[in-house]
Amino acid sequence: VGRLVAEKGLETLLEAVAVLRKKRTVQVILVGDGPLRNKLLTRTYALGISDQVSFKFNIDRSGVSRLLRESQIFVLPSLKEGLPTALLEAMASANTIIASKLPSIEETLGDYGLYFAPGQPQELANLLSEVLSDKELQRSRGHRARQIVEENFGWNIVLPMLEDLYKEVVVE
Repeated sequence: VGRLVAEKGLETLLEAVAVLRKKRTVQVILVGDGPLRNKLLTRTYALGISDQVSFKFNIDRSGVSRLLRESQIFVLPSLKEGLPTALLEAMASANTIIASKLPSIEETLGDYGLYFAPGQPQELANLLSEVLSDKELQRSRGHRARQIVEENFGWNIVLPMLEDLYKEVVVE
C-alpha cells in the first residue's frame, strides 16, 4: 500500500515471491501507483509470477481498509522509511507484519514484527514461508500489532499530544 517508488523496495517482494513459487503459492496484492508502475509489471511477468501478483492502481481509502481487513500478512519491504501510515493501518487491521529491519519500523513494532535485511529477497521468502505455515504465529503477531496501535496511536493518545503542541505554538 503506497507509492510505487524505488525506496519502497517492492522488487525485493517480487523476487521473494519468485523464490517461494518453488515451495508454495502465495497471492500478493500491490496497492498504489507511481513511477515504477510499468517496471514492476514487467518484472512480475519476467519472474513468472504474474498469476500470483495483482496490482490495484486506483483504489480509494475504504477499498484499502477492506483489503487490509481481508489480509493476514502485510509486507513492508522498504529500503528507507519514516513512520508509514500504511504500516499503522495494517497493524490496526491485525495483520502480521513482515518488514525491512529499519529503525523507525522496529521502534513502532518492537519484538512483534518479523524483520529481514532491506533488499534481501531470500530472507523475506524465508519469513513468508514461516508465517504462512504457522497460523498461531499469524494470529498472535497480528493481535499484538493491533494492540500496539491502540495503545500508542489511538486518538486518546494522539489528541492530547496535538493539544500540547498547539498550546506550545500559541504561547511562542
